[in-house]
Amino acid sequence: MKNNIAIKLILFFSVFGIVVSIYALVHHFELVGGEFCYIGNALDCDKVNRSVYSEIFGVPVALLGIIFYVSVFSLALIKFLRPTIGATKGFYHNALFYLSAAGLLFTFYLNFVEAFLIKSFCLVCLTSFAAVIGIFAIVFTSSEDN
Repeated sequence: MKNNIAIKLILFFSVFGIVVSIYALVHHFELVGGEFCYIGNALDCDKVNRSVYSEIFGVPVALLGIIFYVSVFSLALIKFLRPTIGATKGFYHNALFYLSAAGLLFTFYLNFVEAFLIKSFCLVCLTSFAAVIGIFAIVFTSSEDN
């Protein structure tokens, strides 16, 4: 990633994603009361966030989101603070690329589940999707040079 602006944007999207994922996780476990962004049948975060699809092997998808965003944040922060040279020059860029690509594919899967299985969308989930797209787009269009 040639310029620090790209890395700073990745850091921003990562922090944003962490906050959104924590918000979804809090509501997944019903730690706060009240409706969770209910706008109608088509936009119902409670329906999505508490469906059978909101966990994978007992792990909440929101927690997986937190792990993803913390991983992206950590890689980008290391890249920002310690530019690499020599054999590891492209390591952080490649790691960010493959991690963000996996996140993008997983998010496409989750959106498919929302649209065709749950038949309702979650605004918070769509916001997280936007953050993943932002991270992937920045990594994809950035060079690995520092």
